[in-house]
Amino acid sequence: MRRDQVVGLTLDQQEANNITVMEWSASSKAIEQCLAMGQSEGTQILCKNYVRILAIQRKDDQQTTVLVCGTHAFQPQYRKMGVSHHNGKWKWISGPEEGKGLCPFHPGYNATGFFAQDKRLYVGTVLDFGGIDPVIYRRPHEDDEKDHPLRTEQYDLKQLNEPHFVNSMEDDDYVYFFFRERACEVFQCGKVPDPRPGSTLVNDSTLLSEYAVNFIKLYPFMYDHVQPIYQEPIFVLSQDENNARLSRIVVDENITIEDGGIRDVIFVGTDDGRVLKIVYNEDEAAEKVNAVVVEELEVFGNAKRVVNMYRYREEGEPAKIVVIGDEQIKALLVHRCDLVKSCSDCVKLQDPYCAWDTIDNHCAKVGNGSNENKPFRYVQDVRSGKNLRCPEIMSHLGNAGESKGMILNAISEDSEPARRPQRNATIVGSRLPSHSESDGLLTSQKNELFSAGPMAATEGSLDENGKILITAVVCSVVFLMAGFLAGFQFNRQCRTAPDSYPALEK
Repeated sequence: MRRDQVVGLTLDQQEANNITVMEWSASSKAIEQCLAMGQSEGTQILCKNYVRILAIQRKDDQQTTVLVCGTHAFQPQYRKMGVSHHNGKWKWISGPEEGKGLCPFHPGYNATGFFAQDKRLYVGTVLDFGGIDPVIYRRPHEDDEKDHPLRTEQYDLKQLNEPHFVNSMEDDDYVYFFFRERACEVFQCGKVPDPRPGSTLVNDSTLLSEYAVNFIKLYPFMYDHVQPIYQEPIFVLSQDENNARLSRIVVDENITIEDGGIRDVIFVGTDDGRVLKIVYNEDEAAEKVNAVVVEELEVFGNAKRVVNMYRYREEGEPAKIVVIGDEQIKALLVHRCDLVKSCSDCVKLQDPYCAWDTIDNHCAKVGNGSNENKPFRYVQDVRSGKNLRCPEIMSHLGNAGESKGMILNAISEDSEPARRPQRNATIVGSRLPSHSESDGLLTSQKNELFSAGPMAATEGSLDENGKILITAVVCSVVFLMAGFLAGFQFNRQCRTAPDSYPALEK
């Protein structure tokens, strides 16, 4: 957690350039009052200014304005900073003001906030020094004096019960806050009726007991819990030698792939400094989700944890994933298609961003309609990692039995080579090519398949269609030679034994 500083940066390709470090320490008076409280031995460390809220307020052609709120030695304050789009330099554009209600007093409390489309600030935080008054708060519009604040009910455990805010977002007409909290059903908030409300269908409310009806009124959010797709997680990370755990997640959604389908790409950070890129396909027939780890990036060396992650996208530009550690900030492109040098390797990745360009012969970045006018130029198969336009025999990613969809890449200077996740960390799906895919085998690929026959036999990675074609050729040659030998032998017998056929002589 950064204290007494705010770091502004401008993203350029895969690096964080134009870094500006702006100092913002708590005032000497605030620190003196904080130390006078003498809560514990750690008070001196806590009497700093810990930034807890960063919210983009305004973004135009000239400048981006961000509201910053810090704990300021248990006296929350906020101010605004801006960055010029011309030179990428950050600077303070307003002085500190009281930030009570915008961020917590204690740096250990989680908080989240953002400016919605209505230009109001929405925040989830705590309002008091002791942290017993959690709140979801809507700040009045700065340019509307008649606008009024809005907050959740104070000390109402049915609304917020010791929440730990995780994130917040806007979707259409709604604002969503994500948080963890004490579960009333488990602890001392009352006994759950048996049978639990919602577990049986009752069309007549008069048949329910008074206690059950009151319970439903008090705890409406316990009607049902959110189920994962097909009742199973998309991805499970098995423990390895570092006992790594998943720490942060961001999603680059609605990526258009070569066949016109849509995929979401999941980026997950770990507490040992890795970032995993995951793609999943729904198998409706089997009612399960097949997940593939496309990339494993060693972002921070020496098992340094991923503290936070953000997706950043400029209009018309590919997204970047900003990865924040305790001591470093890195900006990663969402794809590294150019690392792959063959058609089959490119397809085997199952990466929605990457497809093989059959004209320029390289693994190219595609997606979001970039290939609408050239539907047959690119080769991609996100679901299976196979395509007959790219014979599997040309693969350089490993043996045919190996899991698809993996690039190992250590991008930290002091990191060790990246490790493959354990095999039981993912559920990998596969299928054989359909007949319609077989019809797409072009003449040039057929010739390549025949010429690659000897290599295919040694590598043992030829697909079924290749085996059938080669078997047919071999059988034709064998039968041709057998017919030739039989005819030759018959002709020889006719010449050397004419006496055997006296009727012909007559």
